[in-house]
Amino acid sequence: AGSVISHSEHVIVILWAGVHAIRMAQANPGGPIRSESFYVIEEGKIFDKELLEEAKAASQSGPISLDQAKELWKHALDEATGQPTDVGLATLQAIRKVEKFDSMAEVFLNTAMDMALKETKKREKKAEKAAGHAATPKKSPGRTSPKKSLPKGQEYPYE
Repeated sequence: AGSVISHSEHVIVILWAGVHAIRMAQANPGGPIRSESFYVIEEGKIFDKELLEEAKAASQSGPISLDQAKELWKHALDEATGQPTDVGLATLQAIRKVEKFDSMAEVFLNTAMDMALKETKKREKKAEKAAGHAATPKKSPGRTSPKKSLPKGQEYPYE
């Protein structure tokens, strides 16, 4: 679910990076451009750089604990909506593949992410319905074989 960024999301990130670079150049004409990115892009996916660093630091002393997993989860939430961002979810999925978690932390993170992904799908379906688009195309009834439509005992004449 949505770990790969769309073309439009990729364009937005590139535009944001370009605007940021121009602002940095204007602030320091003739000097080096230094830019700190909030994101890491790997294999076409965008990840939250701070969240990756936080997980790496948390795993230095052993498996990530429940309290540390809760902190990672809080970091992935959008402050305005209280819902996890797409980038936050993608980052947490990547972290789950790489880092070790204790059993309670693993249960917490798996449950929280599953619930968030289900909510995301519900919102997407609701938005599609509101926009007048069907979430999935309906199947056509299809055609039945002429043999199946004949009354019992009658033979198909064109065999």
